[in-house]
Amino acid sequence: WQQGQKLQQASHDHAAKHDELWQQVGTQEQRLGQAGEALVQAQEELARTRAELVQARQEGNRSQEELQETRTVLRQTRVDMERVQERARDLQQQLDESKRALASARPCQVTDCCPETWVLHHGKCLLLSKEKKNWEDSKEWCKQKSARLLVLQDQDQTKMPSFLTNTDVSYWIGLQRISNEWLKWTWVDGTPWTWVDGTLYTGSRWWELGWEHNCGAMKGGSMVAADCFSDDAKLPAVCEKLAREPGMPPEPFLFPH
Repeated sequence: WQQGQKLQQASHDHAAKHDELWQQVGTQEQRLGQAGEALVQAQEELARTRAELVQARQEGNRSQEELQETRTVLRQTRVDMERVQERARDLQQQLDESKRALASARPCQVTDCCPETWVLHHGKCLLLSKEKKNWEDSKEWCKQKSARLLVLQDQDQTKMPSFLTNTDVSYWIGLQRISNEWLKWTWVDGTPWTWVDGTLYTGSRWWELGWEHNCGAMKGGSMVAADCFSDDAKLPAVCEKLAREPGMPPEPFLFPH
């Protein structure tokens, strides 16, 4: 009887142990299932993260491309702006030149166009110097007054100032012989003295006046040659500058180098 009781107790213990093991197995299976679900979720999250990373990289590449395009557009815009500014400067220069040309084409006709002591003549203001100087000093004296020695492109005496044609006094004008070129004369504005047929003006037998006579003067409406630097050849001079409408700033001549 005791043996049977022991067997019964052992069977009962075995059944209990079996149930406990099955319970543990169920618990482990449940935990394993939960772990599997967590793993799936983690894998899905990883996949989403990878997809977001790929998208971020693509967007980053697009941003870099857009940035590069923006920089390229900016550089081109700067180039275009510089061209526009340069064009604006050119147009302003052309406008200024047109204004000067218009002012020359329609010279001022009122006495207020010239400074005090200057004389208006055919759109130019003329000034006679009182002090006698050599040609070079006279040229500098005129330049200090934003003017130059008189340039006469027309030899018609009717178009010359009367105080130059009706006098025996000689006045320096802006004509001189260049360097040692014997017959080549030029005005101080750089333009040569020419006849209407285009040939170079050589004056009235300049060579008979001597090698030292390299500067031009006006006497009684005619041009004569005189020594540029001799103390015996100091003369008064005639300066000229452009006449300006009252209230406009003075515009000096441009002097050649």
